[in-house]
Amino acid sequence: MRSPLIWVSPTRSRGGSTTRCRFSSSLKEAAATGLRYTYARQQAQVGEAYLLAGQRDEAARLAAIALEAARAQKQPGQEAAALWLSAEITGRALEQERAEADYQRAMVVASEIGLRPLVAHCHFGLGKLARRAGKRQEAQEHFTTATTMYREMDMRFWLEQAEAEMGGQA
Repeated sequence: MRSPLIWVSPTRSRGGSTTRCRFSSSLKEAAATGLRYTYARQQAQVGEAYLLAGQRDEAARLAAIALEAARAQKQPGQEAAALWLSAEITGRALEQERAEADYQRAMVVASEIGLRPLVAHCHFGLGKLARRAGKRQEAQEHFTTATTMYREMDMRFWLEQAEAEMGGQA
């Protein structure tokens, strides 16, 4: 599954330590560039890769670093992305309330600066959380908002994902 922050899904063919080594190497290369304004984005992207590789603890650590860096650098777009990542992590860990709060905060920040794709991703995540909690109407509302936004932005991959989730509602 493609991710909103990175486009390459990590493989685990040689185990977690190989995956960890590859991701750590990417962070070291990023730090060596000296581009501090990209630090939050780099942390979030590698954190997301860890999440996709099933390493939630490391993903959460990097999401927290990304959030702190984004706020320190006054980068609301990166702050919203880090909050979204945190919501994805906590949602998978079944921490419903925290995930909802992070999605909501990410949506507010993303809306303020016009990051519609991230707003749509937040609705999609909130829909999945609501469905898991048995809140069918709320889930339907979030899925409908996400699919409408994905359609308007011609985000076909994500539109298909959201429509498939909606189909699982019945």
